[in-house]
Amino acid sequence: MDNLGDLKTPLPEVFVVKPEKSAKSLFVMIPLLAISLVALGIFIIWSFGWVSFENYDKKQLSVMIGDPRPEVRRMAATDWASRLVNQAAESTVLTPGPEETRSLLLSFESLRVSYEMDVKWGSSLIAILSYSTESELVSAAFVDYLLQNSKDAKSEFLFYTLMGLARLKVPDNSKIQEDLSEALKSLSQSQDVSVRKAVALVSGTLHGTSLFEERILGILMELLADPDQDTRANAALALLKAGRREGTEVLNSLMNEIDQLDSNKVPLNQLDRALLILAALAQSPAEEHQLRIKDWADKHPNFKIRNAAKKSIPITRP
Repeated sequence: MDNLGDLKTPLPEVFVVKPEKSAKSLFVMIPLLAISLVALGIFIIWSFGWVSFENYDKKQLSVMIGDPRPEVRRMAATDWASRLVNQAAESTVLTPGPEETRSLLLSFESLRVSYEMDVKWGSSLIAILSYSTESELVSAAFVDYLLQNSKDAKSEFLFYTLMGLARLKVPDNSKIQEDLSEALKSLSQSQDVSVRKAVALVSGTLHGTSLFEERILGILMELLADPDQDTRANAALALLKAGRREGTEVLNSLMNEIDQLDSNKVPLNQLDRALLILAALAQSPAEEHQLRIKDWADKHPNFKIRNAAKKSIPITRP
């Protein structure tokens, strides 16, 4: 006990002799480290859905779209949708057939429930279905969705569903057409401008049906007075497509707007609207429309409009 003070004396430093790593041990450790990193990467990909779907077929993708992991179903849907949009017109490799369509429609039903907020997934799913070979089955599902959810669904889903119907073209089925006309009437009063624009576009696909004069014409006439210019344009073009003259005043105003566009930078929305109108006028047999297009082709100051007008004029051969 008399030597307690000695405990304050620092202990001598102890040096541990570490064995040198041999070349053999390094040769073993490097591959192990690489394998560990690869395994970690695979686990992350599996967990979060950061995957490439390049080699997946439509049957596998339709299953992945219903995956419980949001990241996987979102990536599968957006990848498939973008590949469908960019595929060659004659390619049907990714076009949903009967089996895939049934699977996709089950997922589409969930838009009303658990996946309500997943806009990217939902909009991609609708886009994929709009390419389906089962157009009547998909149209019926889309119309039912619009009819049942016109008041409470997210406006993005209403818009994309309407655009999907515009691409599918409404089938010659009186029940689907009647339900659609009822849904369009309700949606034409939407506070969301994108929905009203889409309503005008879809309404134009119903020309030639028995319901056009009875129900659709009234909807288009109301949309001709819409405060949004694009909605008015879509309504006027829908009437033009149906061979009606009610949209002439709006159409003349739109053509005058195209006349005023110059060679300088034109706002994208104005240019898109001008090209859309030009494409529609090119299908019109009216002489006044054909003369206006020829005038734009000859001397419009904006190159894109002038070029589009030239391409729309039929080539006459001697």
